[in-house]
Amino acid sequence: MSHPRTQLQGEGFASSFAGASSGTLLIVDDDEGVRESLHIVFKNIYHILLAESGQKAIELAKSHPIDAAILDIRMPGMTGIELLARLKQIDQRIEVIMLTAYETIETAREALRLGACDYLSKPYEMSGIREAVANAMVRRAVSREIQGYDRKLVELQKEIHHQQLREELARTHSEIYASILHDINGPLTVIAGFIDLIQKEIVGAEKLGGKELENVKHYVGGISRQTINCMEISRRYLGFLQGKSQTDYTVPVNQVLSDLEELLTVHPAARRNQLVIYSAQQDIIAQINATDLLQILLNLTINALQSSPDAHRVQVQARMLPNVPDFDLMARNMHERCFKPDGVDISEPLLALTVQDNGPGMPGEILDLIFQPYFTTKPAGQGTGLGLSIVKRLITQAGGAIHLYSRPGEGTIFTVYLPIRL
Repeated sequence: MSHPRTQLQGEGFASSFAGASSGTLLIVDDDEGVRESLHIVFKNIYHILLAESGQKAIELAKSHPIDAAILDIRMPGMTGIELLARLKQIDQRIEVIMLTAYETIETAREALRLGACDYLSKPYEMSGIREAVANAMVRRAVSREIQGYDRKLVELQKEIHHQQLREELARTHSEIYASILHDINGPLTVIAGFIDLIQKEIVGAEKLGGKELENVKHYVGGISRQTINCMEISRRYLGFLQGKSQTDYTVPVNQVLSDLEELLTVHPAARRNQLVIYSAQQDIIAQINATDLLQILLNLTINALQSSPDAHRVQVQARMLPNVPDFDLMARNMHERCFKPDGVDISEPLLALTVQDNGPGMPGEILDLIFQPYFTTKPAGQGTGLGLSIVKRLITQAGGAIHLYSRPGEGTIFTVYLPIRL
């Protein structure tokens, strides 16, 4: 009983995942003719292992890493169903395709229950067996990618732990270390969201193809980007401790906004609220490190999303201003605050990035404290109080300014002003 499947995304698609076109395929059948014919079909694509019995297959599985297996259901001694269960005990991630000339609903259900990814009837079409194996290898490659990112996360967590244990730096730069943990927590939260989405797509799925496979590929790409983002944050802070300055100022603002939208779609704070992001009408290059700009926007936007437990709207907008605003005039209103580094003149034109929410807003006495390290209006255990102090420091380093307007009952508006490259 063969199952309907999406038209093969092909061996070409499988090769987009590392190892998908060079995996190890185990072929188990007591019929030598079947074994040899399958060997001829796949020998130029995968590394092939042949076994004439279940016991021989188990010996091979214990001594060789196997990505996918083709099992005949009816074999003397140990049936294919029994062998499937044994292989899954050795390595749960082995993708198994069952073959039979004596199909029944019961055996098909049992095979799928034990974790088989496909079930084909003899005589099978060659295109069908090729498709089944290609899809199995893609599933295995996706599993391998996820496992690799899990290892990277463990290594990153160890690196952070080792940094915390360095007593002298921890004593003299305690705020820096707290900032590292705060900034990396954002990408890790996003990574956890992507992993959760991947698990929802693949857990219990009989097959992975079409839209579901494209979704998983997209989620894996998101994990990769956020792993790199974590590394960049670590390097940025280590460079700061060593007195090194960031030199990468080529930042397409609309690309950063696109990255922001992608990240926040899987962030828990965005799920219950309305988030709208408007790109700049013209191409703008900001003179600030790409990771720094993304961290500024993430901190401001997540704070806006968390400003109220009730559903509300958060809007992010980028635009180019031809003239520098009067920062001194902005700071005279009791509901406004403006911070610009002393001795820094922002040239025209400049970039304005606005993060606005219609949440509860803040009274004037809070506005005077909001950029101080460790100050937070959130309940105990729900905030470090470092997000806005990090935003202020990054904007200061970039030679920019930040304006804040907030009024109880009206919401809050943060506007970041940055120099641009003409």
